[in-house]
Amino acid sequence: AKGTTDFTGTTLYSTLEPCHRGPGKRTGPCDELVVSKKVRRCVIGHIDPDPKFGGAGVGLIREAGIEVAVGIAEEEVRSSFRSYLHHRRTGMPYVVVKIATSLDGRTACADKTSQWITQAAAREDAHRLRADSQAILVGSGTAVQDKPSLTVRLPAGQQSPGQTQPLRVVLDTRGRVLEGPLMDTTLAPTLIFTSREQCSQESREKWRSCGVDFCEVSLEPTSEAQEASRGLDLQAVFKELGSRGVLQLMVEGGAVLQGKLLKADLCQELRVYFGATLLGSSAQPWAQTGLTSTIGEAKFWQLRDLRRLGNDVCLEYERRADC
Repeated sequence: AKGTTDFTGTTLYSTLEPCHRGPGKRTGPCDELVVSKKVRRCVIGHIDPDPKFGGAGVGLIREAGIEVAVGIAEEEVRSSFRSYLHHRRTGMPYVVVKIATSLDGRTACADKTSQWITQAAAREDAHRLRADSQAILVGSGTAVQDKPSLTVRLPAGQQSPGQTQPLRVVLDTRGRVLEGPLMDTTLAPTLIFTSREQCSQESREKWRSCGVDFCEVSLEPTSEAQEASRGLDLQAVFKELGSRGVLQLMVEGGAVLQGKLLKADLCQELRVYFGATLLGSSAQPWAQTGLTSTIGEAKFWQLRDLRRLGNDVCLEYERRADC
C-alpha cells in the first residue's frame, strides 16, 4: 500500500480488530480510518482482547456498510500473539517459566555446580527466548549465588539489528543483591522489587549509586506460622511490570520462586530443557515447593511443541483451557 492513496473497493486484511476510539488510547482510532478509506471488505483474525473495546471496531465498520469477516486463522493469531493478548486481557505479563534439568529432574550437583547441564544448542535456544521477552526475572537467592548477567547473547548475525536487552528483574525482599553483573546497568537495565519494611536504607543507596531502579511492593498475604518466610506479593509485582509495558516475562529461577508461581497459577507457559545426563540422588532436585498432595488435584499441562536440540530436548507446555 506504500504510495497508494485510493483504497476504494479494496479488501483490508488485519491480524487484530482495528482499534476503537476511547479513553487511554494513545493512537487515533483505526476503525474510523478504515471507514474513511472506503474499503469494500475487512478480514480480521482476532477481536480486540480488551473487554472495554472488543467488538466496537467491528461494529462501527459494519455500521458503515463495509462487509466484515472475523475469526479468520484465529488460532494461528492467538498463538502468535499470546503474550500481547494475555497482557491486554489481564494487564499483567505472559509468564514463561524456563527450567533446565537433567533427565532425572536435577538442576545442580551436590556441590551446587550446574554449568552446564544442557549443551550449546539448548542454551542458544534459551537466549532466543530471552530475546523474545521484555523482562527476565530471578529471585535474590539465584542472583546472589549464581551472579547471572541475564543478558541476550546470541551468535553473530542472529541478533536483530537494534535489539535492546530485556529488563532484568530481581525479587529481593531484604536487599541482599548488592554486587555482581546485575549491578552493572551498562549491560542492561535492572529493576529490583523489594519491601519497604525489610529492606535497609543502605541497600537502597547502593542501588541508586549503581543506577539500579527499585520498586517497593507489599508482602504476600500469609499465616502467622509462615511470617518469617513471607515473600513479596507476586500479583503486585506482575501488575507493576504490566504497567511498564512488559508483555512477556521469562522466569529463570530459582526453583522456590518458580514453585510459588506454579502454585499460585501465575505461570502461563513452561519451557523445559532436558540435558542428556543423569545426576543421581545426591544432586539437587528442581522441585522445592509442594504443588499437590493428591493426584486428583494435580494440574496437567498441554504439550504445544517438542524440539530436539542436539542431544538435548525442549518441551513447551501451555496451560490447558480446563485448568
